[in-house]
Amino acid sequence: MTMSIPKRVTLQTAERALGFLEALANAGEPLRVKDVSAQLGVNLTTAYHLLNTLQSRDYVSRNGDGTLSLGPQVLTLYYAFQNQFPMAKELYSRVERLSNQTNETAYLGRLVTNGVLVEIQIESPQPLRVSGLGIGFVGKEHIRASGKAVLAFMDADHRDALFDLVFRSDPANDNPRFRAQLMRELEAIRGQGWAMDQEEYQAGVTCVAAPYFSADGSVQGAVGISAPSARLISSEDVFKSAVIDAAAEITRGSRGTDASR
Repeated sequence: MTMSIPKRVTLQTAERALGFLEALANAGEPLRVKDVSAQLGVNLTTAYHLLNTLQSRDYVSRNGDGTLSLGPQVLTLYYAFQNQFPMAKELYSRVERLSNQTNETAYLGRLVTNGVLVEIQIESPQPLRVSGLGIGFVGKEHIRASGKAVLAFMDADHRDALFDLVFRSDPANDNPRFRAQLMRELEAIRGQGWAMDQEEYQAGVTCVAAPYFSADGSVQGAVGISAPSARLISSEDVFKSAVIDAAAEITRGSRGTDASR
């Protein structure tokens, strides 16, 4: 006899509010209320009611140009989620040591469904330091050092799926010539173990990153540093070595954690 699983009763309003947040999180470009209204299939009045509710609790922010972004309260949920994992404190500590060692902004990105998410960022103490990426940022993996470091070690199917996402938000570079050039670069990254972004994502800023792996050898993310180009290039070998060492240590920690479960 086959047992039927009863359908769960859900609240439509809660589903719509969560859908609103997911629409902003997955958007390749800033959305307006009318865009979210169309995605959710609700009328504009309902969309504004959802916005007002989420905005009142700081889960959504409305920018001066009318576009929407996730609000700071989302980080409360994110940090609570992150702290469930056994390596959270160790990862933060390792990225902090990398920043202290290089005196530059250090960050860690983790591979998620829609890209490489900036999970930890420790800013440089120097007066002249870089900005642009922030915790929670995802996207532009094809021109970010951490993104390329991860793409290079993904299996072909998952890499191609991520390509589809990143090029959807960057159609100007979605051409055979650029893709062929990127594939050659990813092959080189696999051989050398590190990736670099030389002012590809942000003018005047160079980044170097190295991937870290889980116990089964699958790529999990990347750790790296960002600095004004002149400063990073002048100490390029030192910074590459520091990033590779940090990634190797995170990989060892990840494998040890997996083995102890």
